[in-house]
Amino acid sequence: MSALRTSVLAALAAALFPLFAAAQSSGPRLLIPLPGTEAPKTPGSGEATTPRAATDGDGAEAGTTGGIRVETLSRIGASATGLLTEAEGGLPATLWRGSDPAVIGALFARLPDTWSSRAARRLARRLLLSAGPPPGNPAADTDLLAARLRRLVAMGDADAVVQLAEAAAAVSSGDAAIARPYVEALLLKNQVEQACGLVAAQVRQGGTDFWQRASVFCDLQAGRRTEADLTRAILADTGRTDPGFAELADSLADGTPAKLADAGDLTPLTVTMFALAGNATLTDPGTPAPPVAAVLATIPRLKTIHRVAFGEQAAAAGTMPPAPVILAYGEKDADLSASVLRAPVSAAAQAATNTARAEAMLAAWNAGTGAGQQSLVAGMCRGLLDRTPAATELAFLGGPALRMQILNGDTEGARGWLDLLRRRAAAGDGPSALAQTAAIPLAVVSGLDPVNERRLAIWRDATRDEANGDARWLRLLLLLDALGMPAADSAWAELLPHDDLAGAGTGAVLWRQLVMSAGGNRTGETVLAVLAMVGRQGPGGLDPVTLSTVVGALRRVGLAEDARQIAAEALIAAGE
Repeated sequence: MSALRTSVLAALAAALFPLFAAAQSSGPRLLIPLPGTEAPKTPGSGEATTPRAATDGDGAEAGTTGGIRVETLSRIGASATGLLTEAEGGLPATLWRGSDPAVIGALFARLPDTWSSRAARRLARRLLLSAGPPPGNPAADTDLLAARLRRLVAMGDADAVVQLAEAAAAVSSGDAAIARPYVEALLLKNQVEQACGLVAAQVRQGGTDFWQRASVFCDLQAGRRTEADLTRAILADTGRTDPGFAELADSLADGTPAKLADAGDLTPLTVTMFALAGNATLTDPGTPAPPVAAVLATIPRLKTIHRVAFGEQAAAAGTMPPAPVILAYGEKDADLSASVLRAPVSAAAQAATNTARAEAMLAAWNAGTGAGQQSLVAGMCRGLLDRTPAATELAFLGGPALRMQILNGDTEGARGWLDLLRRRAAAGDGPSALAQTAAIPLAVVSGLDPVNERRLAIWRDATRDEANGDARWLRLLLLLDALGMPAADSAWAELLPHDDLAGAGTGAVLWRQLVMSAGGNRTGETVLAVLAMVGRQGPGGLDPVTLSTVVGALRRVGLAEDARQIAAEALIAAGE
C-alpha cells in the first residue's frame, strides 16, 4: 500500500465513522432455551450458547442447552427466524436494520466457504443463527434465510440448518431456495428418507438439475430402477450432470465398481451416494469441501491415511471435532510422517505424564507454527491442555500454551499460563522472562492485561532493532487504537516520520463498505463485511491499517470481545 493510499484510507475512516455515528399471530418460530437449562453467555462474549444439535464442529467450543420452547414472531417473515437471541449470545435483533438488501446479498457472495480463523468461524455462526427482521420486505422475503442456510451447509453445520429451516416453518412452502440446503443438510446427516420426501415434492413442482439427480438417488434407494433410468436418460439428453454422478448411480444400481478421480468434486448429494455405494473408491483424496470431508473421514472402507487427511481438513475448517482425528492417528496404517503435526499430537495424546504431554504439545505447536496451522494445533490440543496444569516444571510450555488457550477462547486457562511465566521470570528464570516479554502485546490485546506503558516500552525496546520492529510496533499501536485503549501519544512519536509501514492492503471497495457499515451502526452488514475481509486465510493476512479497521468496526457495533479475538489471532499468526 503506498504512503498516499495509507494516509487516505486512514483519513477516510476517521471522517466516516463520526459522520455515520450520528445516523442511527402466525409466523415463523423462534427457538429459545427453557429457563434453567444453561446460564446464557453475555452478549458479545464471542462464545454463543447454542442448541445441542447445533454444535459448531469445534467440539467443546459450542455451548449446549437442554429443552427448547417455540414462540411466534408475528408478521416479520421467515428470514427473521433465528436459533439465538441476543441474551443467548446472538447478535442484536436489529442486526439488519438500515441495510440495503442488495448490499447484504453482495456481501454474502463474498464470504468464503469456511475460515481458518476460529474467531471468524464463531462470529460467522453467531451471525447466521441470530434472529432479526431482514431488510426490505420482511413479510415476504426468504432470500436472507436461504443465504444463511446455504452458508451453514458450506460450513458443515447440518444440525443448525435443519433446526433453522424447521423453526422458520418455511420448508413446507415449496421454495426451492430453502428446500435445497435443507435437503443437503438431511443428506449430510444421513436422514435419507426425510430428504427424499422433499426431493419428490420438488420434482413434482418441476424441479430440474439437482432435483432430478437427487430423485435418481432416491429412486435407486427405494428400488424404483425404472424411474431412475428414465430420469437418467432425461439428464443425459440435456447434458446436465456433475462429476462422478453417473458412476455412483451405476454403483448403487448394479454394484458396479466406481472409481472417482478427485474427492474435491463431491457434493452433499454425491458424497451420500459414495458412502452408500460399497464398491466406490477414490483414486485421489484431493481437497473436498469441509462438510464432504467430514463425511469421508467416517467411511471405514477408505484407507486410513485418506480418512486421516479428510479428518484434518474437516477439523481445520471446524466441521468436525479433532478427537476422532487424533484417535485415527493411533491406527496401525496411519502414516504419521505425512504431516508434521501427526506424530507430536499423537504422542501428546498417548503421553503418560504431564511432562511428556507438555513436551509433545510444544513440538506440535512448533510444527504447526512453521506450517501456519496454529489454530488447528490449538484445537487438537484443547482437551490435552485442560488436563495439563500450569506448573513450575512445565514453564517451558508457557508461551505456546498461552497462545493456544487464547485461540481456543479460554481466557482463564491463558491467564494461568501467563501468571506462571511471570512468577518464573520474577524468580530469575531467563527463558520465562523472555517468554513473558514476548507475550506483552498479546496479553493486552486479548484482554488479559490493561494497557501498561512501562510494559509496552519493555517490549518495544526488545524488538526495536529487529528488521520488522517498526512494523510490529505500528500494528500493535493501531490495534490498541481500534480496541479503544490507545497508547500514549509519545509512543507514536518515533513513527510519525514514516507512513510506509502498512504493506499491501485489501480492496478499496470492500474496505469502504466496512467503514460505511460500521459508521452507520448496521451490525449484520458490518459482520458480513468483516468476515469477507478476513477471508479464508484469517486475520494474520491483513495489513495493519485494514486489520485495525476490522477490529475497530467490530468494537463500534458492540462486538468488543469478537474484536479482541480477531486481534489476538492476528498477533499470534504474526509470531507475537
